Amino acid sequence: MANLIFSQVKEYAGLKHWPTKLTNMAEGRPVESPKIEIKGALRGSKGIMPTGEVFHPLHIAYNPDQLRDSEVLIADFAHALGHYLGSMSQEPPPGGVENWPHITEVVAVFMGFGLMMANSAHTVKIRSCGSCSGPAVERSNALSQYDITYALAIFSCLKEIPTRDVLVYLKKSLRPFYKKAAKEVVNKTNELNRIRANSLPTIEHAQGTS
Repeated sequence: MANLIFSQVKEYAGLKHWPTKLTNMAEGRPVESPKIEIKGALRGSKGIMPTGEVFHPLHIAYNPDQLRDSEVLIADFAHALGHYLGSMSQEPPPGGVENWPHITEVVAVFMGFGLMMANSAHTVKIRSCGSCSGPAVERSNALSQYDITYALAIFSCLKEIPTRDVLVYLKKSLRPFYKKAAKEVVNKTNELNRIRANSLPTIEHAQGTS
């Protein structure tokens, strides 16, 4: 199941051609993977799957407990891929390397996983009794759920996604904040134009190597 979910996350992220290996944390956390070389498009359908050569896959660890909440697992997978995608940049993250954990979460949002990232931030299972509830299904995050939701509002505005289409999937406690954020973002015309002007080519045309 974990492999099935991960393969779908990779496909939606445009990274299905990346060599990866999924590892169960219960079997030990893998060593940090080395940078890899991606031939062809960095993201998208024009990416080339490595064949006939020696390569080191990216090791992605997952917590088997998260299989009880696929949204949390998806967010963690997206965050891990965002980490590796961001590491291919030739420039330091905005604000310096100390902001790296925060930046990788923003990368995951702009890869299209903002809803999962926001819905699963600080996710805590409310226990009703000791016998019928297991441990909380959570994921660690550097940004608050409100920071992630604001990033989601920026992404949705840039993609011209109607607010109502986001709210139907966003958890109820974040909907009022998202409405305010979306209204604020849409009025930041100059900032949005700067983002659009500095945007990279689409994933179908983006080229890159690590």
